[in-house]
Amino acid sequence: MTLNYLFQNFLEQSEFARRANISAPALEDLIGRQILPKPSYCYQAKGKVGSFISDHEDMQLYRFHLKGHLAWINAIQKLRIENQQAAQNYFFDRYNSALRLFKESGIGKELNVILPEILPMFDDPLRADAWGHFINGVYGVCTKDGMPETILVKQVCVKFIDAITAAEHLRHSTSHCELLLKTVDLLDQAVSVFAPHELEKSSRQRCVLDVRARLKAGR
Repeated sequence: MTLNYLFQNFLEQSEFARRANISAPALEDLIGRQILPKPSYCYQAKGKVGSFISDHEDMQLYRFHLKGHLAWINAIQKLRIENQQAAQNYFFDRYNSALRLFKESGIGKELNVILPEILPMFDDPLRADAWGHFINGVYGVCTKDGMPETILVKQVCVKFIDAITAAEHLRHSTSHCELLLKTVDLLDQAVSVFAPHELEKSSRQRCVLDVRARLKAGR
């Protein structure tokens, strides 16, 4: 089940390199220099093959990259980004632009009115953490395309949803419930569906599925 999910939603490293039109050693070099995210999943499998000649057992290690990271590697190649600092600056530029757009959006303004303490959280330390998780492949697990803009939306929505659902005076207000549902819908566009073994502990379960269920039940 898990392996099916990985092959459907990710690319094994050799196929990722082929589609990126680079060699396997070049891909490893980009990862090693922290220009390209690490694989989001590593899957180790023990296999056995049998024939009339003999049986044979071996171990296979699969490394899976998010398909969306092909767009990242295409961008850094076009921009001739060749070191970690330049890659990080490019990530921050896109992340900061996404934050500005969110603040200027209708839903961003509505959320900021009821919870003005949330958006100021998105300061340099949080951005640095976002970069670290991005380059380590974490956001390949929990977002649909792993891009800085999607990461920002995911982070912002989760913080607002957690804050609204924790505040009784907000979660029982009809207007705030409507805003909460819009925020959940926005998060749903950004957050991964997650592997079967991860879903129960995931942000999708807590912030999308559980919240929708509570809203439907009127709680």
